[in-house]
Amino acid sequence: MFPSLYVVGFIAIALAMLLLGFMLPTRRAKRVENVAGELNFRFSATAWPFEGTDIHGLEILENGPSTVVNNLLERTSGRCRFLIFDIDSFPLEGTTTTVTTTVAAFHLPDTYLPVFQIGEKNSFERVLEQIEHAFGKKLDQFDDDHEFTRNFFVHSPVKGKVRDFLTPVKLTYLRGHASHLQFASSSEWLLIYREGVRVEPEDLKHFSEITSAMASVLLSIQLPKAA
Repeated sequence: MFPSLYVVGFIAIALAMLLLGFMLPTRRAKRVENVAGELNFRFSATAWPFEGTDIHGLEILENGPSTVVNNLLERTSGRCRFLIFDIDSFPLEGTTTTVTTTVAAFHLPDTYLPVFQIGEKNSFERVLEQIEHAFGKKLDQFDDDHEFTRNFFVHSPVKGKVRDFLTPVKLTYLRGHASHLQFASSSEWLLIYREGVRVEPEDLKHFSEITSAMASVLLSIQLPKAA
Protein backbone atom coordinates (compact mmCIF):
# COMPACT_ATOMS: atom_id res chain seq x y z
CA MET A 1 0.00 0.00 0.00
CA PHE A 2 2.67 2.48 1.01
CA PRO A 3 4.84 1.94 -2.10
CA SER A 4 1.76 2.66 -4.22
CA LEU A 5 1.24 5.96 -2.39
CA TYR A 6 4.86 6.89 -3.02
CA VAL A 7 4.45 6.13 -6.74
CA VAL A 8 1.25 8.16 -6.97
CA GLY A 9 2.90 11.04 -5.13
CA PHE A 10 5.93 10.96 -7.42
CA ILE A 11 3.74 10.97 -10.52
CA ALA A 12 1.68 13.86 -9.15
CA ILE A 13 4.80 15.93 -8.47
CA ALA A 14 6.21 15.15 -11.91
CA LEU A 15 2.97 16.19 -13.61
CA ALA A 16 2.83 19.39 -11.55
CA MET A 17 6.38 20.28 -12.59
CA LEU A 18 5.59 19.62 -16.25
CA LEU A 19 2.49 21.79 -16.05
CA LEU A 20 4.40 24.58 -14.32
CA GLY A 21 7.16 24.37 -16.93
CA PHE A 22 4.55 24.82 -19.65
CA MET A 23 2.60 27.61 -17.96
CA LEU A 24 5.48 29.89 -16.96
CA PRO A 25 6.86 30.50 -20.50
CA THR A 26 3.31 30.99 -21.79
CA ARG A 27 2.57 33.51 -19.04
CA ARG A 28 5.78 35.42 -19.82
CA ALA A 29 4.94 35.47 -23.54
CA LYS A 30 1.55 37.03 -22.79
CA ARG A 31 3.10 39.69 -20.59
CA VAL A 32 5.78 40.51 -23.17
CA GLU A 33 3.14 40.68 -25.91
CA ASN A 34 1.21 43.24 -23.86
CA VAL A 35 4.34 45.37 -23.50
CA ALA A 36 5.04 45.12 -27.24
CA GLY A 37 1.95 47.11 -28.12
CA GLU A 38 2.77 49.80 -25.59
CA LEU A 39 6.28 50.25 -27.01
CA ASN A 40 5.31 50.07 -30.71
CA PHE A 41 7.05 46.72 -31.27
CA ARG A 42 5.74 43.76 -33.26
CA PHE A 43 5.61 40.55 -31.22
CA SER A 44 6.44 36.96 -32.18
CA ALA A 45 6.41 34.13 -29.66
CA THR A 46 9.09 32.24 -31.62
CA ALA A 47 11.28 33.44 -34.50
CA TRP A 48 14.46 32.89 -36.52
CA PRO A 49 15.61 36.50 -37.08
CA PHE A 50 19.21 35.71 -38.07
CA GLU A 51 18.54 33.52 -41.10
CA GLY A 52 20.29 34.82 -44.21
CA THR A 53 22.52 37.24 -42.30
CA ASP A 54 26.18 37.28 -41.26
CA ILE A 55 26.46 36.28 -37.59
CA HIS A 56 30.21 35.49 -37.50
CA GLY A 57 31.50 36.52 -34.08
CA LEU A 58 28.17 36.24 -32.23
CA GLU A 59 29.03 33.33 -29.94
CA ILE A 60 25.77 33.52 -27.99
CA LEU A 61 23.98 32.28 -31.13
CA GLU A 62 24.93 28.64 -30.57
CA ASN A 63 23.00 27.36 -33.61
CA GLY A 64 24.30 29.99 -36.01
CA PRO A 65 21.83 31.69 -38.37
CA SER A 66 19.23 29.03 -37.48
CA THR A 67 19.17 30.05 -33.81
CA VAL A 68 15.64 30.17 -32.42
CA VAL A 69 14.65 33.08 -30.17
CA ASN A 70 11.59 33.54 -27.99
CA ASN A 71 9.38 36.50 -27.16
CA LEU A 72 10.71 38.58 -30.02
CA LEU A 73 9.98 42.31 -30.11
CA GLU A 74 10.85 43.99 -33.40
CA ARG A 75 10.56 47.37 -35.03
CA THR A 76 12.38 49.19 -37.81
CA SER A 77 13.76 52.72 -37.69
CA GLY A 78 15.16 53.91 -40.99
CA ARG A 79 17.79 51.41 -42.05
CA CYS A 80 18.09 49.74 -38.62
CA ARG A 81 16.09 46.79 -37.30
CA PHE A 82 15.80 46.88 -33.51
CA LEU A 83 15.05 43.55 -31.81
CA ILE A 84 14.67 42.41 -28.22
CA PHE A 85 14.34 38.71 -27.50
CA ASP A 86 14.98 35.86 -25.07
CA ILE A 87 17.52 33.22 -25.98
CA ASP A 88 18.33 29.95 -24.21
CA SER A 89 21.97 28.85 -24.12
CA PHE A 90 24.28 26.39 -22.41
CA PRO A 91 26.85 28.48 -20.50
CA LEU A 92 28.99 25.47 -19.56
CA GLU A 93 30.10 22.99 -22.21
CA GLY A 94 28.81 19.50 -21.63
CA THR A 95 25.94 20.55 -19.37
CA THR A 96 22.22 20.17 -20.04
CA THR A 97 21.19 23.17 -17.94
CA THR A 98 20.12 26.20 -19.95
CA VAL A 99 20.04 29.85 -18.98
CA THR A 100 17.81 32.50 -20.51
CA THR A 101 19.29 35.82 -21.59
CA THR A 102 17.39 38.86 -22.85
CA VAL A 103 19.24 40.43 -25.78
CA ALA A 104 18.91 43.74 -27.61
CA ALA A 105 20.01 43.39 -31.23
CA PHE A 106 20.54 46.02 -33.91
CA HIS A 107 20.73 44.98 -37.56
CA LEU A 108 22.37 47.22 -40.17
CA PRO A 109 22.72 45.11 -43.32
CA ASP A 110 24.22 47.94 -45.38
CA THR A 111 26.89 48.87 -42.80
CA TYR A 112 30.14 46.98 -42.23
CA LEU A 113 31.03 46.61 -38.55
CA PRO A 114 34.30 45.16 -37.24
CA VAL A 115 33.86 41.93 -35.27
CA PHE A 116 34.42 42.43 -31.55
CA GLN A 117 33.37 41.44 -28.03
CA ILE A 118 33.42 43.98 -25.21
CA GLY A 119 32.75 43.31 -21.56
CA GLU A 120 33.63 44.32 -18.03
CA LYS A 121 36.71 42.69 -16.54
CA ASN A 122 36.32 40.65 -13.39
CA SER A 123 38.63 40.99 -10.38
CA PHE A 124 40.86 38.07 -11.39
CA GLU A 125 41.41 39.49 -14.88
CA ARG A 126 42.35 42.88 -13.44
CA VAL A 127 44.89 41.41 -10.99
CA LEU A 128 46.41 39.19 -13.68
CA GLU A 129 46.72 42.13 -16.04
CA GLN A 130 48.47 44.23 -13.38
CA ILE A 131 50.98 41.43 -12.84
CA GLU A 132 51.61 41.09 -16.57
CA HIS A 133 51.97 44.85 -16.92
CA ALA A 134 54.51 44.89 -14.07
CA PHE A 135 56.62 42.48 -16.15
CA GLY A 136 56.48 44.80 -19.15
CA LYS A 137 53.52 43.49 -21.12
CA LYS A 138 51.60 46.15 -23.03
CA LEU A 139 48.16 46.48 -21.44
CA ASP A 140 45.86 46.61 -24.43
CA GLN A 141 45.18 48.30 -27.73
CA PHE A 142 43.54 51.18 -25.85
CA ASP A 143 46.43 52.34 -23.68
CA ASP A 144 45.54 55.94 -24.48
CA ASP A 145 42.37 55.47 -22.36
CA HIS A 146 43.68 53.91 -19.16
CA GLU A 147 40.34 54.03 -17.35
CA PHE A 148 38.61 52.05 -20.11
CA THR A 149 41.51 49.59 -20.34
CA ARG A 150 41.49 49.05 -16.59
CA ASN A 151 37.79 48.13 -16.48
CA PHE A 152 36.89 46.60 -19.85
CA PHE A 153 38.24 44.02 -22.28
CA VAL A 154 38.02 44.12 -26.06
CA HIS A 155 38.49 40.93 -28.06
CA SER A 156 38.67 41.10 -31.84
CA PRO A 157 40.39 39.38 -34.78
CA VAL A 158 40.71 42.80 -36.44
CA LYS A 159 42.20 44.97 -33.70
CA GLY A 160 43.23 47.80 -36.00
CA LYS A 161 39.71 48.23 -37.35
CA VAL A 162 38.22 48.07 -33.85
CA ARG A 163 40.67 50.70 -32.68
CA ASP A 164 39.48 53.00 -35.46
CA PHE A 165 35.84 52.17 -34.72
CA LEU A 166 36.02 52.78 -30.96
CA THR A 167 36.76 56.48 -31.02
CA PRO A 168 37.61 58.40 -27.82
CA VAL A 169 34.00 59.60 -27.65
CA LYS A 170 32.69 56.02 -27.79
CA LEU A 171 35.20 54.79 -25.20
CA THR A 172 34.20 57.60 -22.84
CA TYR A 173 30.53 56.70 -23.28
CA LEU A 174 31.19 53.01 -22.62
CA ARG A 175 33.13 53.82 -19.46
CA GLY A 176 30.14 55.66 -18.08
CA HIS A 177 27.28 53.42 -19.22
CA ALA A 178 28.41 49.86 -20.01
CA SER A 179 28.93 48.38 -16.55
CA HIS A 180 27.78 44.75 -16.28
CA LEU A 181 26.83 44.60 -19.98
CA GLN A 182 28.35 42.66 -22.85
CA PHE A 183 28.62 43.74 -26.47
CA ALA A 184 29.16 41.52 -29.49
CA SER A 185 29.18 42.32 -33.19
CA SER A 186 29.28 40.70 -36.58
CA SER A 187 29.68 42.62 -39.81
CA GLU A 188 26.00 43.63 -39.69
CA TRP A 189 24.76 43.00 -36.14
CA LEU A 190 25.36 44.61 -32.75
CA LEU A 191 24.13 42.67 -29.70
CA ILE A 192 23.90 44.06 -26.15
CA TYR A 193 23.03 41.86 -23.18
CA ARG A 194 23.99 40.59 -19.76
CA GLU A 195 24.54 36.86 -20.05
CA GLY A 196 22.18 34.81 -17.90
CA VAL A 197 19.94 37.77 -17.07
CA ARG A 198 16.32 37.78 -18.24
CA VAL A 199 14.68 41.20 -18.27
CA GLU A 200 11.23 41.26 -16.71
CA PRO A 201 8.41 42.54 -18.97
CA GLU A 202 7.84 45.64 -16.83
CA ASP A 203 11.53 46.54 -17.29
CA LEU A 204 11.64 46.11 -21.07
CA LYS A 205 10.95 49.79 -21.73
CA HIS A 206 13.99 50.82 -19.68
CA PHE A 207 16.09 48.07 -21.28
CA SER A 208 15.08 49.24 -24.76
CA GLU A 209 15.93 52.84 -23.90
CA ILE A 210 19.40 52.23 -22.48
CA THR A 211 20.43 49.76 -25.20
CA SER A 212 19.13 51.92 -28.06
CA ALA A 213 21.00 54.90 -26.58
CA MET A 214 24.20 52.84 -26.54
CA ALA A 215 23.61 51.65 -30.10
CA SER A 216 23.02 55.24 -31.23
CA VAL A 217 26.48 56.16 -29.95
CA LEU A 218 28.34 53.06 -31.13
CA LEU A 219 26.70 52.94 -34.55
CA SER A 220 26.52 56.71 -35.03
CA ILE A 221 22.81 56.61 -35.84
CA GLN A 222 19.71 58.11 -34.27
CA LEU A 223 17.17 55.65 -32.85
CA PRO A 224 13.76 56.81 -31.59
CA LYS A 225 12.87 56.41 -27.94
CA ALA A 226 10.22 53.95 -26.80
CA ALA A 227 6.67 55.28 -26.65
